[in-house]
Amino acid sequence: MTRLAVSQTDRQLAVRSLHELAKEALDRAGGDLRTATDSLNAALRDDEHLRLALIEPALEEMAAARAYKLVRANRTDILEASRKPLPNRAKVSPFAIVPSIRATLLDFPIAGGMKLRDACLEDVQKQSSIYLTQGTEMMRRGRWMAMIAAALPDADTPVGDVLAAEDLDRLEKDAADA
Repeated sequence: MTRLAVSQTDRQLAVRSLHELAKEALDRAGGDLRTATDSLNAALRDDEHLRLALIEPALEEMAAARAYKLVRANRTDILEASRKPLPNRAKVSPFAIVPSIRATLLDFPIAGGMKLRDACLEDVQKQSSIYLTQGTEMMRRGRWMAMIAAALPDADTPVGDVLAAEDLDRLEKDAADA
């Protein structure tokens, strides 16, 4: 099967073109979302190059998300199994403890599909950096959300009624500097 290659420039052009096509379709439809969507879908079905340029990045993102979800699930299973006490060996067949033996922390998956047992210094440092970066980012986002929550006058007022994009940008910068 021949696969068409899509360059980064094609992808950027496709995204820009999709935005322009969507705006044009919405304008032509007089703001009617259903009509604009139908018109845009028809245009995408007719333009194979544009369709391919849009689908390729989406497929890559879906594949990466699926792989990430699987690795994360494996990490959780391994950590949970490692916290369970082993059964009393005098009362249990050796075969009953095989799952606990197999699910040790040495089987913990790290970036690149490697198990912790096979990782060397650079691999462990890279994984550590990934986790520390994620933690730092989550702390910053948490501070930002707390600042937004503090700006809301009550439980029923939407953020958009109180804060403008500029306010959110300022709060985001404040959260990053905190």
